[in-house]
This record gives sequence, structure tokens and C-alpha cells, in this order.
Amino acid sequence: MEPIQLLLIEDAPDDVQVIKDALAAEGGGAFRLTPVSRLADGLQHLARESADLVLLDLKLPDSEGVE
Repeated sequence: MEPIQLLLIEDAPDDVQVIKDALAAEGGGAFRLTPVSRLADGLQHLARESADLVLLDLKLPDSEGVE
């Protein structure tokens, strides 16, 4: 079974670590996590690679809110 491709767009390193730890505890190799800290970097990543799931912080240095 292929790992779930998860893109995490989050600028707080502590929050990134919490999610990494939770995923490791839950499934070990079931997830491939790609963390980025800016929306622009996340969009660039998605232009190059697909993701099964995107976790998006709604308050980032280069964007804020749903828009």
C-alpha cells in the first residue's frame, strides 16, 4: 500500500512537530509528510507533485483567512 501523500502548510515549527509526532504514532509509514511554511511554497509543491490531503493553516505570513 502506498503512503498517503500529505502536504502540511504551517509556519509554526512546534505545530509541525506535533503533527509529525501524531502521524508517526498513528501509522508510522502510512503517511509521507511534506511540510512547507508559506502558501506560495505549498502551491509550488502542488504544481510539481500531487497530494492526497492538504492541511492548511489559515494564518500564514503570505496569506490569511479562507481567501
